[in-house]
Amino acid sequence: MTDNSKKPRLTRRDVLKGAAGAATLAGLRPRALQALPGSGEERYDCAVLGAGIAGVTAARELHEAGFRVLVLEGSGRVGGRMFTMRDFVRHPRHRAEASRYPLEAGAEYVHVGDQKRYAEFFAELDRHGFTRRAYPKVERNRLAFPDWSKNPKKLILALLRNTNLIPTVTLLSGIAGYDRPQDMPAGAYVAAKKYKGKGIRLARYTVSSHTPGLLFDPAVDVFHPFGSGSIPTCNVAGNGPVDTISVAGMRADRLPDQLFYELSEYKMERGGEACGYDALPAAIADQLRDPARNPRGVAGELMLGQRVVDVRRDEAGLAITAESANGAVRTFLARSAVCTFSAGMLNPVTGRGGTIFGELLTEDKRQALESIRFGPITKFSLEFNKGHWGCKSKMTVMSHPTGCARTFFSAFPGRRKGPHVLTGLLMNQDHEIIRGLDDEAAVRHLLHVLQSVLAPRKPAWQPEDVLVLGDDGRPNFHRQDWQADEFAMGGNSYLAYRPEVDSAGVARVRGTLRDPRPSLPLFWAGEATATAYNPDYQPLSVHGAYISGFGAARDVAEYLRLGASADAFRSFYAAGERAAAMRLRAAPLPPLTLVLDERELAALERYAAEREEGDLEGAARELCMTGLYLQRHKPRSLAIKAPPRPADRPIEVSFTPDEQRRIGEYAARYTGDDSALAARALLKRGLEASR
Repeated sequence: MTDNSKKPRLTRRDVLKGAAGAATLAGLRPRALQALPGSGEERYDCAVLGAGIAGVTAARELHEAGFRVLVLEGSGRVGGRMFTMRDFVRHPRHRAEASRYPLEAGAEYVHVGDQKRYAEFFAELDRHGFTRRAYPKVERNRLAFPDWSKNPKKLILALLRNTNLIPTVTLLSGIAGYDRPQDMPAGAYVAAKKYKGKGIRLARYTVSSHTPGLLFDPAVDVFHPFGSGSIPTCNVAGNGPVDTISVAGMRADRLPDQLFYELSEYKMERGGEACGYDALPAAIADQLRDPARNPRGVAGELMLGQRVVDVRRDEAGLAITAESANGAVRTFLARSAVCTFSAGMLNPVTGRGGTIFGELLTEDKRQALESIRFGPITKFSLEFNKGHWGCKSKMTVMSHPTGCARTFFSAFPGRRKGPHVLTGLLMNQDHEIIRGLDDEAAVRHLLHVLQSVLAPRKPAWQPEDVLVLGDDGRPNFHRQDWQADEFAMGGNSYLAYRPEVDSAGVARVRGTLRDPRPSLPLFWAGEATATAYNPDYQPLSVHGAYISGFGAARDVAEYLRLGASADAFRSFYAAGERAAAMRLRAAPLPPLTLVLDERELAALERYAAEREEGDLEGAARELCMTGLYLQRHKPRSLAIKAPPRPADRPIEVSFTPDEQRRIGEYAARYTGDDSALAARALLKRGLEASR
């Protein structure tokens, strides 16, 4: 189904007018361009480093506000980690129209629904005529364990039929409400929940399959149900336990919002046809180059193949040195610049940040980059000559928590006649396993993993028998190792657990990286800074990178409007921080009071003793979230009245604003707007499912 919503959209001007303390970009006019003394060479108002979605967005916004903008990109294309292949398909039936089947080697989905809080991003899609096709998460996701007779199963059926899996439903909602002063690693958080059986592996998979941080324990995570000695093992820290993912970081990054509360993922289309995700940055780059969109009729400049090797202050701004592919070196002059490089490139130890930026990569940013890690991701796509697994056409994602390659996408779900392409998303230990394999061994490894789930009773899949062969007789596959890409150096960012950093400190590190005050006139954007620009927009996402470019342009425009005065801009920025802090200090929502009967209270106490170390409020909240999850995916009328014999003590339960809103929606439908009664009904359903 295609989302053709016609709801009114905010324009960029509307959004910026509503932003506290922000200048309206379209209302700004640049001062006269300055020349470098004695050189006669004009100076750009802003140089943007990197042509990913953050970079082209920032550049386009400044261009349309009347500034002279230059974008420098080291690679030969626009889009960064948005990379669509439009010539991958080789099957004879589809090859002539291969462009109709774009394969995503980078970002795959729009991860969030069409909500008011993402107004800027969805307005951008609408302006270019892009629509979105929804792929419901529960209906189209399949879960696989090696000893199930029917493999893989629909996610909701797998949860309902396996009691050890039900408690994991609340894992992400628990992280959303994590409020302990001291941070903890994700593996320890899962262990404290005392899950059983398959629930342990599903819980560990849940917190580690959406971030490239490591959660690895050879006693738990590597399992070879069809092991013949041919499957390689993971060599992470000598196969000892590794646990680097921060729970406070997952909360700060709003990951539970995306993973638990969003009902669907979306693929971008235009005119009813898949167009590929990198069509978005390409469309924005076209606007940047259009002189008609600049009040002074000046075209924005975008130069590909220009590797930035040095950035330093000079007497009137910045001098940026870039090297082209043929070795030619050129220095560009700018009054300001926006760096959109990945956290992997910026890291002064593992990347090139210290070499390129020197003192501009200030000590506070170097400290922040110790927490903002950039993990490896490989996307490995295989084109099959038919659906050898008898695959249901509606499978979009397959999760294999105990496997050696745990997540696969169906690149073209719903096409019964193909193309039949499965893409492994290989992070964490999955990436470590495949990193040392050559292409032939990697293909055989992935086929072995897939067959163990999809067709275990069939003869062993051989690449030449089950895959489409190219003109050279080789199986058709694509291997995109983002860690090996010199302009990415990893897949996306995550917040690492560091025992010396408390939960509040973890929540601040992305803001520290974004803060331009110590490095003026150099500003910072990219997905690693997303929540610092708008806490609703998650990092490690396209919409997060987009909002960072949008916000960085606002900051640069204000800086230039203030005459490139560092002191004046610091005052402006501090005022914005104070306003944001005041909003965060708003009074929290009051807890809901749940009045339970004696039987319900006894069941809650048993659950709390087993799962939550006796914490009744925590247990009640988790059970409410379980009930809410089941109600959204398997709705049923659950009439409930005030208990005839209430227990002696009511239970007060605090929920996040998002959770209270969802409980309120349930209350409006089922309990006459009584949120406390609705929460009790949801808790009761959670108890029933957990027995």
